[in-house]
Amino acid sequence: MRVPSLHRIVVAVLGVGLLASPAIADAPTKASVACETLPEVVLCAVRIEPGPRSLVKYAEASFVGTPKFVRPVRHKATYTYSPTKAPVLYLGLQPTGPGEGEIAVMVRSVSCANEEGACEHRSQAVRTTVSVPKR
Repeated sequence: MRVPSLHRIVVAVLGVGLLASPAIADAPTKASVACETLPEVVLCAVRIEPGPRSLVKYAEASFVGTPKFVRPVRHKATYTYSPTKAPVLYLGLQPTGPGEGEIAVMVRSVSCANEEGACEHRSQAVRTTVSVPKR
């Protein structure tokens, strides 16, 4: 009778452990921000894009840097998972004068491989330029 080598036993145990472990998020969650200047407000949409086999369970976005010619009126927004709602958060700025400058938004999200899979927490800053014309 032949006894398997230690190397084969270790490889077999590790292989079974990998198969039994819960699924992990497939790709890092990405975020982006785009702003539109309306007559009385600058509306910023923060979009969160999980990997193709992941779900965004929770997300929050908040302004961390704004130019002097706008002031935040809705500085923080949150999202919780819904099968019928896309992970988009809306933030608002009120123009105080004309100008052009960069805004920065901090986005924190939790995305999971599926309903019961392993989850990933991610924080990232996203930036865009806003401009408010003279009236």
